[in-house]
Amino acid sequence: MKFAYLVVLAGALLSTHTMANCTDQATQTDINLCLAKQYKQADQQLNQIYNSYAKSLDKADKKLLVAAQRGWVTYKEKDCELIASGYKGGSIYSQLVTQCLTEKTKVRIKELNYLKNCNLASTEAECQ
Repeated sequence: MKFAYLVVLAGALLSTHTMANCTDQATQTDINLCLAKQYKQADQQLNQIYNSYAKSLDKADKKLLVAAQRGWVTYKEKDCELIASGYKGGSIYSQLVTQCLTEKTKVRIKELNYLKNCNLASTEAECQ
């Protein structure tokens, strides 16, 4: 049940267009700066949720979370590089990487929120 929810959630978030608030920018540089700001905001939110969740875990589970998060960061970075690799050297490459990083970070925020809520919940209904 939890896994199915996360798969649906990931698909829904990845289908949203991260660039929506940056389309009015005049140049590729302006677009890249706007997207970088969005990514920074998402990353800050992720760090807040991660730290909050980590505080709620016992030592063994916190160790698992740290390992999982480190693995996720590596996956996120390499996967986004791969997704944009066809445009490497082009002016849009940075934009595609940043959009991907932001989208994956937003998905991870939802995942950690869900895990935190379910770990603290006493029933499956409270995880929703």
